[in-house]
Amino acid sequence: MAASLTLKILRKKRTALFVGQWAAPFLLLGIYNKLVKLEGHDRENKD
Repeated sequence: MAASLTLKILRKKRTALFVGQWAAPFLLLGIYNKLVKLEGHDRENKD
């Protein structure tokens, strides 16, 4: 997001929007990865 802000200040509007749109997918991938580690198939069965 900082990179997007920097590009916006440098008046590179299209590039700033492109870079800014990648923040949400990366955050979602991080949340998904954490959920898989906590609740997913990586957890050992204690049966």
